Amino acid sequence: MKTGFSLVAYFIKLALLMSGLMLAFQASAAPSFSCAHPSAIEKVICQSQTLSAKDRLMAHFFDLAKKNATAGPSGLITAQRQWLKNLTKMCLTDPQEKRIEGYYDQRLFELAVMVLYTHHGEAIKQIRKTNPELVNIYEAIYQFTSLPAGSTRHNKVTELIRPAFEVTDNHIFEDKIPDAESAAENTNNFGMFLWLIAENNPESLIIPCEAFLRHPQNIVWLEPLAGGAIDSRTPISDCEQTQPTLPLFKQFIHLAEDATPVSTGTIRFTIYAITRAEISATLSHSMKFLKSIQYGKNSLSDDAQQFIKQHTEGYQNSLIELTHYYQHAFNMPADTANSEARRSITILLNNITDDE
Repeated sequence: MKTGFSLVAYFIKLALLMSGLMLAFQASAAPSFSCAHPSAIEKVICQSQTLSAKDRLMAHFFDLAKKNATAGPSGLITAQRQWLKNLTKMCLTDPQEKRIEGYYDQRLFELAVMVLYTHHGEAIKQIRKTNPELVNIYEAIYQFTSLPAGSTRHNKVTELIRPAFEVTDNHIFEDKIPDAESAAENTNNFGMFLWLIAENNPESLIIPCEAFLRHPQNIVWLEPLAGGAIDSRTPISDCEQTQPTLPLFKQFIHLAEDATPVSTGTIRFTIYAITRAEISATLSHSMKFLKSIQYGKNSLSDDAQQFIKQHTEGYQNSLIELTHYYQHAFNMPADTANSEARRSITILLNNITDDE
């Protein structure tokens, strides 16, 4: 009898164990949302273990990036909602699993870049999965901005970028950075190398905003260097997602962009890249390090003055909002913050409203 009861107890325990393992497996195989009443896109994801796993991973990286964002609401949630809208639209027009998988991979890459400094190991691991050809580039960016200038940094960065440098077309800057050693020497040279990588890479090269917050002079990495259509490949940043949204400032700048005729020539690609660099510089308070502008010049062009006359309230509101941001995010006295905010908006408006 004891043996019988022992066997019964054993099988009950075994059944409970198997049940627990099955529940654990089902939980691990599920996406980050409930599949009880799925939408069209959710149904596709729920039916795929691969997409479900990517969805869980994306939810994890989104949570990491959300915690990494600076004080105050960042643009991350808005960007994520837009990503979901685009995903839903994609499913309606072309619900192929492989295409959806690629869309997830791109967003996972973007989120991994956002946490490159706060969760370095996880970020590099994910970049290696989604964009293996760029993993050494992002490790080099991390080392360049984390180590003090000197032989240790130079040697580490050189070895990281050497493989990519040797297979990258460098006819544009061959006189300035003829080899990996020279490309790793200083901020400007490393920026030229990153521009070359971006120009030769099918995906956008995204520089984490933290690189500019740590060392504002690195903002030159976002400047266009060629002139013309090729500048459409200029590296971009994630500052507009990781930094506070500043809705009044953003609205005012977009209004200025909409009010200015778009150039029909290829110079429009350069102008667009400069504007994006200036917005990132504004959000990371690194405008004075951009080489393409005269930072000391604090006077509005005639076109910019005319635009402000037409939108005085919008200008004042954006100035107040940006001043408040500089005060709290960068610990500036009120007068200094106001002066810096006014100068940044002046530079942006002069560039945007210049229709020549």
